[in-house]
Amino acid sequence: MSQETEHDQRHRIAELEKDVTSIDDLQGLCIWNVQYTFHLLCYFPGQYESTLIRLSNAETQIEHLKSQLDATLGAEEMLVQLTERNLMLSEVRVLVLL
Repeated sequence: MSQETEHDQRHRIAELEKDVTSIDDLQGLCIWNVQYTFHLLCYFPGQYESTLIRLSNAETQIEHLKSQLDATLGAEEMLVQLTERNLMLSEVRVLVLL
């Protein structure tokens, strides 16, 4: 039983060490992002602002495209329903004519 506990503890320690490594990597990435943003602000202030504007425009365009997609999916569903209804009506007409 103590061997199982020791094995579990070693496994947990290994997982925690991986977590620490991941956190260190994320901290390094955050520091890099801060330094890069600072560099952009100091040396390319116009480029940073234009990038933010382009990002905002892209987000607006994405939202517009999502609404178009929703409308298209709704129209497709309506088309399927109308096609099914027309087929049923055609079958009813054939039965009535018989």
